[in-house]
Amino acid sequence: MADAVVNMLNADALPEVREFGGIGTADLAALAGTALTLLGERPTMEGQDVPAPLDSWATEDALPFISSSALTIAQATLAHQRLATLVENLTTVSALSFAAMSGNPEALSPEVARAADSPAVTEVAGVLLGLVEGSGAPARIQDPYCLRTLPQALGSVVEELDALGTLLERLVVAGHENPLVFGSAEEGSNGVAHHGLFQMTSLARRIDALELAIGAACATNLRRISLLCDPAYTGLHRFLAGDDAGQSGVMMLEYVAAAAVGRIRANAQPVSLQTVVLSLGAEEDASFASVASSRMDSTVRALSTVVGIELLCASRALRLQGRTQGEFTSPRFRKALDAGLSLPADVQDRDLRPDVDAASHLAILPELGH
Repeated sequence: MADAVVNMLNADALPEVREFGGIGTADLAALAGTALTLLGERPTMEGQDVPAPLDSWATEDALPFISSSALTIAQATLAHQRLATLVENLTTVSALSFAAMSGNPEALSPEVARAADSPAVTEVAGVLLGLVEGSGAPARIQDPYCLRTLPQALGSVVEELDALGTLLERLVVAGHENPLVFGSAEEGSNGVAHHGLFQMTSLARRIDALELAIGAACATNLRRISLLCDPAYTGLHRFLAGDDAGQSGVMMLEYVAAAAVGRIRANAQPVSLQTVVLSLGAEEDASFASVASSRMDSTVRALSTVVGIELLCASRALRLQGRTQGEFTSPRFRKALDAGLSLPADVQDRDLRPDVDAASHLAILPELGH
């Protein structure tokens, strides 16, 4: 059976998996369909036959194969990796905004960081302080919250990312299939235990917590984008527009970012509060971790749009202010600014969709935040 799965993957002859079917109590429908594809009873996604289909399926292997949460765990793991990259890049991009608005680094100082209630907040404050070092004199004693509370907003996200990552590291190697077969020939023991380890309650709660943290932090993203459009904070034209009368600059990008934040906040509605009664009352609960896991992809797409738009606005502001990479001491900052300045320099009103697409792509690149 393991060889058949390997052959299927190597041939890119993947089974069709429907969107609906999982409720966080093992990916029964998806894995049953995979088994049928391995047996040659169902075509692959592209319609071709699976290479070397199995002749039969041992009865004792059927229930453990489908009573696995492999799909849910894999989706969550991939989305977690993308979100970790996005949050690193978000941290770097927020430093560009900080510099463009002449933020006050006192809020990031080691003295303040040591007083934080979370190691993650302390860590983020240190990273941000290193990024904005040498960015210029502050314009205010107390900045707006979107700058002053950056360590708190991003630290909460980092904290939940770490917690989910730790859980996923355990889940990818855990034997939660039902039933559990234990013992060994060496020990002369052999046993079977039917259980409920397939109930992915912890995973659902961890994803919910991360989505909530991201949804809360996005308020600061949106506010920074708004303030980058305000002459009082940048010394530039409204909406970072050109010199001609009637120019709207990046005005509509604020709407796009707000719509993306709306999607993120909708995704942050907890799924772990849901439940359902199925199978004539024998299965009277469900974690809906599969819903939470699949929803993370939507958050990745929306957050990449938000981070991309902030990158576009911050780098445009720094360009219009005449700032250059050489003014800043942090290599990571300079690299991100260089990426932002690679976007089109034309500030005259035009179709900004290509700019947003390019910036959103930059936002998910691992190398942007390093």
